[in-house]
Amino acid sequence: MVKQCGANEALKGLQDKTKEMADTLTDAVDLEKLEEFKAKAEGIADEVKGKLVSQIPKPKNLQVELGKLAEVKDAIGVGLAVAAIEKDFAKGLAAGVLTGALKNIVPPLLQGAAGVVQDAKDAISDALGGKEFDICKNIPNLELDEDGEPVEKAKVEAKPNEKADTQEKVEPTVEDNSKKPSSGGGTLTLDEFKALNKEISEGAAAIMDEYNKVGSKEPYGKAFTKQANLESREKNKANLRNLQFTMNEQGWMDPVDMFINNAMDEEIIDWYFPHYQTIADKSYANALVFQINENLNSIEGGLEYAGKGLYKMFDQDDWHDHTKYPNMFIYQFFKNSRDIKIRDALGYGFRKGNENIAEVHEALFKKILDYYKSDEVKEKLAKKLEYQKELFS
Repeated sequence: MVKQCGANEALKGLQDKTKEMADTLTDAVDLEKLEEFKAKAEGIADEVKGKLVSQIPKPKNLQVELGKLAEVKDAIGVGLAVAAIEKDFAKGLAAGVLTGALKNIVPPLLQGAAGVVQDAKDAISDALGGKEFDICKNIPNLELDEDGEPVEKAKVEAKPNEKADTQEKVEPTVEDNSKKPSSGGGTLTLDEFKALNKEISEGAAAIMDEYNKVGSKEPYGKAFTKQANLESREKNKANLRNLQFTMNEQGWMDPVDMFINNAMDEEIIDWYFPHYQTIADKSYANALVFQINENLNSIEGGLEYAGKGLYKMFDQDDWHDHTKYPNMFIYQFFKNSRDIKIRDALGYGFRKGNENIAEVHEALFKKILDYYKSDEVKEKLAKKLEYQKELFS
């Protein structure tokens, strides 16, 4: 029987039972029937109470929400889920707890979408000491009270185990299909397929991790351009303060207005243009790194649908060739990486991001694509594609 939208099954059950009771009373009114009626009424009351109680919504729980987050595989879904968790539970958590949880729950390629800052305080990872992360053990058991405030549930006191009767061993009657090869005749089991996915994904993530730790700090990397901007701001702290004062005094909204209207002194131009170059460089590097991370998410998604006929590029052996498939994101990245709209994102026209930044990040993305072109990974992708084609044939 199909359940109707909005139907209250418990209430319908109560109505059915009430009719049944009425029919019973109609048959005859004698002591035996009344006793029968009484017993049936008590049974119905217990049954309906159980059904209605089960429909009362449980309060939102942090551990449960983080468990659900672990199953989300797309960037948008991760971002929305994390935003909801922060809104509900952030005020009930110590500094670094949520960051630590997200680093251990969200896959590396989706951590940007989760708002994870790599250098932010992490109150969990170091404390694990090599042990496996456990949501129930490492995360406070917070629930929202009736006012929507996060409160920690009291822990149930552990009781010593009591000797129980030995249960007769029951042989399983349902086979675990995750351990069996694909029904289409392939050699991979579902567990092996998942492990293969994880290996491929972690290999690409390792390249980005290496960039974040080392390459980003080398000339024209993301961290390098950020540091250059910080040093310039510190060096020109007094100049920037005086410039803002002059703009407020003369009614200018921003420096470009002053420059276009010839109201910027040569003395200001001499230091501001080099300073703005550091702003343009930092913005340019950030934009390219963000796009590479987005491309990695798209590659993972595309490979997930390979063999299903949804993304034709990923059904081809040369999908990673950045000179082919002009309508797809890989080709577009290299085509647009030096576009003036990215190099001067603020549109001031003072300075454009240094093209060396494009060279560094194009090389980074090519390194990721070369990883997918390696014989080892191509072999893994072929097994993955074979499994997916059999699964959806």
